[in-house]
Amino acid sequence: MRVLSNLIRLIRALGDPRVPAWIKILPFLALIYVLSPLDFLPDPIIILGWIDDITIALVLVGKAIQGLGQYQSKALQQRKA
Repeated sequence: MRVLSNLIRLIRALGDPRVPAWIKILPFLALIYVLSPLDFLPDPIIILGWIDDITIALVLVGKAIQGLGQYQSKALQQRKA
């Protein structure tokens, strides 16, 4: 459930002009990497080719969610001040 709520937060943040651009770019970089024919490990290497795609996509999306959390914490602190 937490993963789904984080993904929904990230999707909503893509349309928010206050969110930093680097947070918005990371999910698209993940998508481009997964769809790109250029990989660290080629997809014809059945399992390993897919694992590197999934790993890199999860890392990039995870960094975006982490950055979004930090951004929202800072924004909340600034509102309280």
